[in-house]
Amino acid sequence: AAVDSCLGCHADEHSLAFYESPHGKLWQQKKVQPNITAVSCATCHMPQVETTINGEQFLLVQHNQNDNLRPNEKMIRSACLDCHGLEFAIDALADEKLIKNNS
Repeated sequence: AAVDSCLGCHADEHSLAFYESPHGKLWQQKKVQPNITAVSCATCHMPQVETTINGEQFLLVQHNQNDNLRPNEKMIRSACLDCHGLEFAIDALADEKLIKNNS
């Protein structure tokens, strides 16, 4: 659901490239081998954030995509650095072709 539900509405070049991207290929392998670490559309576009409400810690899904995606460099901390190094993340987010290809 974390991919198919997104692609039901999002038919842009970036979204449709997901299944053929390195992330998408790992996601498909995860269906067969659950121990594989893979990301879905939701992993990057709806990251989980820790917050405190009335003194209690909660892990919430960030539905406000502009909070971590605009400009795209903002997603380095909330999404990219969970798996990638800083140099790779900066280079990838500066490359428009990589972004369009979901790589």
